[in-house]
Amino acid sequence: MTSLEVAELTGVRHANLLRDIRKMEKGWVSAQDVDNQCKLKFEFASRDVSQPNGGVRTEEYAVLNRIQWLYVATKFNDEARAKLVLRWEKLEKERQQYTFEREISKMVRRTLTDALKDSGENERMHGHAYSTYTNKIYKALFGMDAKHLRKQLDLDKDANIREHLPENAIKRVSALEAIAQRMVELGGEYAVVCESIDTIVTKQKLGMKLPELKR
Repeated sequence: MTSLEVAELTGVRHANLLRDIRKMEKGWVSAQDVDNQCKLKFEFASRDVSQPNGGVRTEEYAVLNRIQWLYVATKFNDEARAKLVLRWEKLEKERQQYTFEREISKMVRRTLTDALKDSGENERMHGHAYSTYTNKIYKALFGMDAKHLRKQLDLDKDANIREHLPENAIKRVSALEAIAQRMVELGGEYAVVCESIDTIVTKQKLGMKLPELKR
């Protein structure tokens, strides 16, 4: 969670909050020395903020984990601390749900991979069946294949795209993979599978634009 979000959540002026965080960082680092732990300092980042006159101002903010924020929250009043705790609880639940969806996605992906192998489709596509089907699903949903999707999301060429997609995107990919898997098992040809995927995405309006894909 960033100091920008905490400032908005608690009604504290961000500049004042950031100033206090920097002061409290010294105590945080010193306390870790007592237990002979490595010094884990607070993390800071910055962003460009457009100004009314057309200029750009650089704004710094803190990016802290849950334990660090609970430490910083000791300076807040009871209501502000309660808001921060409740916000973290919501974030934790969202993370748990995301992890669950990722595990489901992995299972679906494995069943599709097995179906492509067992049906002989992977052999017919010279070992490129899974990447071919994956690119088809990505193009249908996001308008681009894996290579271009990585580029648009600023990922390394070998990065696992699904690790960087939001939960709703993962669900849609998994749903189409499950459909493809079933059609392959029933002997459906690639062209037929592609047509079905396009029809489903169009009729159910499943397509997503790039801004929706950034977590």
